Amino acid sequence: MTKSGTVDVLLLLLSVSAVLSLSVTNSVLVTWVALEWLAFICLLAFISPKTSLVTGFLNSAVTGIFGDKSRYWLWILAIVLNLIAIVETFPFLFS
Repeated sequence: MTKSGTVDVLLLLLSVSAVLSLSVTNSVLVTWVALEWLAFICLLAFISPKTSLVTGFLNSAVTGIFGDKSRYWLWILAIVLNLIAIVETFPFLFS
């Protein structure tokens, strides 16, 4: 397997495991790490969409859904994921 293939597989496995862990976990730490990872992938897709298949897919999906000038939604999504992580980690601040 080439170096770029290894990066593709690693990013894909980490992204899928982050999404799956969000649906089954009750741990604040696991939720926070998963949301931060997904935010990082969004930022990576905004900065360099050709890094891997995952970032290319995110870029293509956002461009297809929102139009050609919509790549800015990727960093907005990253900020929203960070805000969700803060609210989930420190619920007593927002109650």
